[in-house]
Amino acid sequence: IASKKVGNAVARNRVKRIIREIFRKIKYQIVPATDIVVISGKDMVVEPYKVIDEKLSNALLAIR
Repeated sequence: IASKKVGNAVARNRVKRIIREIFRKIKYQIVPATDIVVISGKDMVVEPYKVIDEKLSNALLAIR
């Protein structure tokens, strides 16, 4: 989820694309039938892809 507080449409869509790509890469390592909700914040807009990838991957893989 990326609310209008995150930024303009370009920033929100960028964050959503990054989240989708990270999830696509690790979806086979996550427990099946698990509901996941990612709420992006203003900080995600300025973070580089690599940092977001590390943080989100670690959080999602810790669910096991």
